[in-house]
Amino acid sequence: DMKKYSDKTANMLVKHGIKKGDKVLLILKRHYEFWFTILALHKIGAIAVPAPNLLTTKDIVYRIKSATITAAVCTAGTPSDRVDEAQKQCDELQTKIIVNGPKEDWIDFTSEMDAAPEQFERIITDKTDRMLLYFTAWNTVDCSAAKHSHTSHEYMQQKGNRKMSQVFNHF
Repeated sequence: DMKKYSDKTANMLVKHGIKKGDKVLLILKRHYEFWFTILALHKIGAIAVPAPNLLTTKDIVYRIKSATITAAVCTAGTPSDRVDEAQKQCDELQTKIIVNGPKEDWIDFTSEMDAAPEQFERIITDKTDRMLLYFTAWNTVDCSAAKHSHTSHEYMQQKGNRKMSQVFNHF
């Protein structure tokens, strides 16, 4: 099921302009669509930017501008309202996809995913391509981006006897 639904999600994301290297903000609480979306983004070669649903509009603006985020997949309600407010200050954000919608000016995740083809041809990625981008704090104070490639975890396992600061300095 994960392959089927992540392939359908990947097809839906590509249909709406998400491509390799794009950064996509994910504010999905604990919805199962998070797992379909993060796997789909990996298949596309896009960069997932997971974020908590407690972010303020200011926090979302900071993330969009500092990371050049072009799309958001978001839970309906307060999180999507804050993304709408942030978009007024961010020309970078072009695509908004809503889970548990519908909502005006948003793409409905469920109906679009259901209509998407079940097979997706994975985009070739290099082991050094970025895969995830985490912000190190939930707000904008003392917040920086931690970037992870497809080999970040492997590298840390290989360098297990080194101090963590030495490992992170590699990136």
